[in-house]
Amino acid sequence: MISGAAASEYSPAVLGRFKHPSYGGVGMDQANVLHATAGSRSSGASVRLSLKIGNGNVEQARFQAYGCPHFIAAADMLAEWCEGRSIAELSNWSWQSVEQSLDVPPSKRGRLLVLELALNNVISVLRTTQSAAG
Repeated sequence: MISGAAASEYSPAVLGRFKHPSYGGVGMDQANVLHATAGSRSSGASVRLSLKIGNGNVEQARFQAYGCPHFIAAADMLAEWCEGRSIAELSNWSWQSVEQSLDVPPSKRGRLLVLELALNNVISVLRTTQSAAG
């Protein structure tokens, strides 16, 4: 929970997504769902990104994350961005756009790179799955 002086460190956009993430959790049917993780709790940021794939597109995206409010808000933005995208478009995500939108301090850029790594990991799992399918 964030209160008092600590809350003033975060923009309304960060606080809104941190307190009420729209894409947090695991509540989706597990058929055609790919998962990837990145980061660690000991480093201050970890995420599990789950994408449900159908007809070459991301039908649903969810995340589970541990980290600061900026990180949780950025994970929510990533999951939102993924939904409706084609598989080919996934590699176009930019942590820089999230950094600007949420006014993430430069000292927390490494945490945004954890999100990029998670997305790259799920893309890798997707490519491996597609190759195995033939």
